[in-house]
Parts: sequence; C-alpha cells; structure tokens
Amino acid sequence: MKTDIELQQDVVAELRWEPKVNPAHIGVEVNNGIVTLSGHVDNFSEKTAAIEATKRVSGVDILAVELDVILPGSFRRSDSELAKLIKDILKWSDPKLADHIFIQVEDGVVILSGHLEWQHQKETAEQLIHNLSGIAGITNNIEIRPSLTAPLIKADIEAALQRQTHKEIEDLTVTINGDVVTIQGKVYSWRERNSILYTAWSIPGVRKVIDQFQVIH
Repeated sequence: MKTDIELQQDVVAELRWEPKVNPAHIGVEVNNGIVTLSGHVDNFSEKTAAIEATKRVSGVDILAVELDVILPGSFRRSDSELAKLIKDILKWSDPKLADHIFIQVEDGVVILSGHLEWQHQKETAEQLIHNLSGIAGITNNIEIRPSLTAPLIKADIEAALQRQTHKEIEDLTVTINGDVVTIQGKVYSWRERNSILYTAWSIPGVRKVIDQFQVIH
C-alpha cells in the first residue's frame, strides 16, 4: 500500500502527464489515503480530465474534488447565450434530442433533464456539449424511458407469472395508450392478479395500469 506522500507524488505526476490539464493551478493533498484536488481550472473539460487522470492512479480509492472552474474573460457567455447554443447543438446533431431535453443554465452550470429512450442518447447529449467553452459544469438528470410495446409487456408479465405461480394467463390482452397500460384476461386468484399488476408497474415508462381482470375462483 502506498503512503500518503507516494500517492500524492503519483497523482501530481499523472496530472503533469495529462495534456488536457494545466497542473500549475491544481493542488493535491492526501490524508489517510483520501485524495483532494483543489484550486481552479479554465474550463469544465479540464476539470473532468483532471478527475479522470487522478482516478487512473493506482491506490486512489477516495477522491474529493474542490476544483473551481474560472473561465477566462474571452470565454465567458451569459446563461441565456449558453442555453441557446446548447439547444442549437442538440438540434443540429439530432432533433429528437432537442425535443425531449430540457436545458437549464445557472451561473454557467448546465442542467439537462427530460426523458429519452436509450442510455447512449443520454450520454451523447452530454458529450456534444462537454467541451463547449463557457460551461462551468454539467448535471445530467435525463431519465431513460424505453418505448412501451404491448408484446414486450405481455412477455414480461407472462414470464413473471410463470416464475411465481407456474400458471398461464388465459386470453391475456395488453393495450397501451402513451404511458398507460390496460390489461385484460382471466386469473384464478387475487395473488395472480396482484403479481401481474406489480410486474406491469415495475416496467420502466409505465405511469398507470388499468386492471380489467376477470378473477375466476
């Protein structure tokens, strides 16, 4: 195990080796194995690069980041300018991204929210603006909501029922209207009914489940 001094020396060396980082304004402290980066950087991209470089160092298990992004005067943009620019970039890349993402900018910190179908879309939205000058930080709160399809929901419900009761549902019908799922069919106990409803509610993107079961005793 490295001593605090050895760990500090390795982190400093890694920061000096990283071309995206100017280590002159970054301080490195290590106390009982906890690494703290302090000081300031010129942009959010450099802050990210400094964090990633530090995490590459063997022995870094706990990292505290106290780096401030201080933008040079020539790179400063108003929050409204940043918001418009980000919106335009998303539109140019993929109109669907812009249509489903809400952009909020506060003191240069960009907050992305809304919902998309795929994780790679969420990551792409952040990557597109990551190196944009004028950004002091990015918080990505975009939710992933897969598209709902009746066959997939029906398959999930049938699989869950097989695991829990080893029975099949007779004439199971699943219909979808937006994020509302309606389920019809015959079940033989309230336990089966509740199991099906629980499964439907657990599927990402479902916001309401309408129960139209016929319980046969």
